[in-house]
Amino acid sequence: MISDKIRAIIGGAIRTRTTRIEAKLKDAIALHPPRIAFDPRSVADLHATIFEGAFVMTRTLPDADIMLDQLRHDRCDLELLFGAEIKT
Repeated sequence: MISDKIRAIIGGAIRTRTTRIEAKLKDAIALHPPRIAFDPRSVADLHATIFEGAFVMTRTLPDADIMLDQLRHDRCDLELLFGAEIKT
């Protein structure tokens, strides 16, 4: 088990990242109204879940492509929400 202190540190790091993603999503919504309404906080949490889950899978399974595949799916989800290809 992890201690409350470690849980708070990890939780704080994740929440900092999701808060940044949420802000970027809000900026994107203001510039490019999405095809369907969505909750930026929830989608930011989804992104973190995909990233963290892919990280765990990459570390535990013998498949080096898991991380890249999951991040591509995440990008596709954003493209579907906004109805346009995201430029990198």
